[in-house]
Amino acid sequence: MVAYLTPVAGYRTRTDKIGSVKAAMRAVMAAFVFTVAGLPIAQAVELEVFAQLAEPPGNIAVLSDGRVIVSVHQIYGRDLRVVEVGTDGVLTPFPNAAWNVPPADGTMIGLHSVLGVRADRNGLVWLLDNAVGAGAVPKIVAWDTASDSLARVIHVPGPVISEKPYLNDLAVDLDHGAIFIANPSRDQRPSIQIVDLATGLTRTVLENHASVMPEDVPIVIDGQRLRVPMPDGSMLDPRLGVNPITIDSANEWLYYGPMSGTSLYRVRTADLLDVSLSEDALGDRVERFGDKPPSGGITIDDGGNVYIT
Repeated sequence: MVAYLTPVAGYRTRTDKIGSVKAAMRAVMAAFVFTVAGLPIAQAVELEVFAQLAEPPGNIAVLSDGRVIVSVHQIYGRDLRVVEVGTDGVLTPFPNAAWNVPPADGTMIGLHSVLGVRADRNGLVWLLDNAVGAGAVPKIVAWDTASDSLARVIHVPGPVISEKPYLNDLAVDLDHGAIFIANPSRDQRPSIQIVDLATGLTRTVLENHASVMPEDVPIVIDGQRLRVPMPDGSMLDPRLGVNPITIDSANEWLYYGPMSGTSLYRVRTADLLDVSLSEDALGDRVERFGDKPPSGGITIDDGGNVYIT
């Protein structure tokens, strides 16, 4: 079952703090209802803005104790990489200030650029440092919020991943000891990366499979097509591959799709982890789950409903 996030009819904001409905939708948690096949499944609920950021966040993770961790999107050039958003709206560097700067030579402490962030059932927050533009190896950092200490660092080096990777988002599977990463890539080789938590080894699967490839559909925001200026003065109408990714609560199915695409796909984790399957055999086991708009994020509830932003 696929659900879309749509604005609540009649929603009003405090104009002294937010200014407009568009600004409110840039809040970390704004007012939305979930609809399934066009039918509302939540109505007349009391909604409030939890916090407001200067720009939209990269990703959001909520711990079991209610703490909210947000990645600061790298395209805005901010000093911070990841923050904890307090109930008072105050942003605190997460896990601390030392990790919110690029690593110095000879040390692993620090982050270049983080989009993917997930919280697991054990209180670990997993941060995906894509290191794009830094000339560094991407890595996964796990931070233990119970002890406020580093749990582990896993590097994701080439040549396992594409020459110009863009490790965008991740799904954590503790039952099978694996992390699944969406890699839309910057060299037209989109794929899913599988990181073995026991060994730290990485495999590339479904590279250039139809389910990870962008479709020829534009990204439209507020009725305007997203276009990117190029160094030669031309304008690029981007088409982006696999981006939104999530895993169900039973860690049975991985859901994903291209950002520039109208289809949501899923594949069993057991098949993804079966190293005896050929690429073609694995590709044959991918299912088209439903329709979606061009989107950069998805999540799933315990009932198996997928929510698309």
